[in-house]
Amino acid sequence: MNAILTDEQTLLLDSVRRFLDDKSSAYTHGKNINGADLISFWNECAQMGWLQICVPEEQSGLGLSLLDAALITEEAGRSLLPLPLTQAIAVAALLPSCTLGDNHGSHALVQWLQGDTYLGAVASRSNNGDSWAEYTIDGCQALDVQWADGRVVFNGYNIADMNHGIDPLIATSKITSERAVWTASGTCSAESWRKFCRQRRILKLAELIGTASKALDGAVAYACEREQFGKTIGVNQAIKHRLADNWMAIDNARLALHDACAAIEEGRDIELPMLMAELLAIEASDSTARQAIQTFGAMGFTWECPMHFYLKRVKHIIAILGRKHDTAAMLAQVWELA
Repeated sequence: MNAILTDEQTLLLDSVRRFLDDKSSAYTHGKNINGADLISFWNECAQMGWLQICVPEEQSGLGLSLLDAALITEEAGRSLLPLPLTQAIAVAALLPSCTLGDNHGSHALVQWLQGDTYLGAVASRSNNGDSWAEYTIDGCQALDVQWADGRVVFNGYNIADMNHGIDPLIATSKITSERAVWTASGTCSAESWRKFCRQRRILKLAELIGTASKALDGAVAYACEREQFGKTIGVNQAIKHRLADNWMAIDNARLALHDACAAIEEGRDIELPMLMAELLAIEASDSTARQAIQTFGAMGFTWECPMHFYLKRVKHIIAILGRKHDTAAMLAQVWELA
């Protein structure tokens, strides 16, 4: 794996960051973003080709790598993007390996990936009526993706009771019925499904790293300007050493993530790289976001300070990832696989 980004990847990163920086200042400074704004934002993301970034060029995609997609979702995390970007990129990459029929459901998927319509993402499914979706807006539906016995099923559900959970920028809603409004299904190999699940998880981990990285940038900037007793607080070892540790942890997590991307693209054994990426990303992001709040002191806990947005997004993503084991158990798995 080459740890240095290519010139093309650097240009991609810069263009994505410039675009998202212009958008993010509104919703990270307390402005309420309505559904029409999010739909317009979604359409712009589609028009720039982000949703089709991993789709082959011969099928009207950009034909870029999973690492390129991870660079985009990391920037989405930095800007606290309130859109289901990771879900869309992974679904778009899966579709070429599926054989879907020509029906209302398949048309709904295509329209969503072209930016013409908007779908939230089903985050939790259960049989007791406690199913819910995230990234929802009034009047939209939510997409759920399931696989069984060589067939993939895309279901669109109606939603209700829109609210906000731990992250105030991401609206969540209940699924109103266990019966889907529309369905698209087709054959899909087990290997294609496993690749989809891994890609979706990798992209979510990249978003997690981006969120924590932006929180760290804010903490470092504040430590360099906030003065106490005639000197900036960043000169104190209790602060600068912890921020330096956070920077190293985030950088290590990013490198592990890039290695996992390369392993998937190259067809290498993915179990150990995925486990390392998940372990390092979750641990680094959680500790970095919490330290960012501490660096700001009492102000870090107030609504006026944007740091709480990053901590809440980190907690939200970790909850969505649903880590199955604690750190000690994951380290034991790494030891067994190494």
